[in-house]
Amino acid sequence: MKYENLLEEKRGHICIVTINHPPVNAWNLATMEEFESLVAELEIEEMDLIEIQEAFAAQVLADLKEMGIGQRDYDKVNVNGSGISLGHPIACTGTRVLVTLIHEMKKRNVRYGLECICGGGGLGVAAIFERR
Repeated sequence: MKYENLLEEKRGHICIVTINHPPVNAWNLATMEEFESLVAELEIEEMDLIEIQEAFAAQVLADLKEMGIGQRDYDKVNVNGSGISLGHPIACTGTRVLVTLIHEMKKRNVRYGLECICGGGGLGVAAIFERR
């Protein structure tokens, strides 16, 4: 693929991004409402790929349990590895997880991808991406 093709090719778009943190203003509250509305329309089973930042191995297992994802769907979670195997680049983990997800969505020709990352102090960010 040549560089000039990258600008023309439609990669997909972000459906919603949410920040799960104690709200400090109305913007955060609106974002959570939008996310909850979108999630109400989509089932977790509709996610074709799921990338979860793996700060610790047990943390991903706890996340999967909380989201209701069982062993039969483990094959769509962190399909190329995770933070432990691929690296946890300080200050750009979200970008690493996003790029991994977007490229794998294209490679597998799937529609929905979910990105989940955590941060210090209880911060959490989730984004659902749709490829059209």
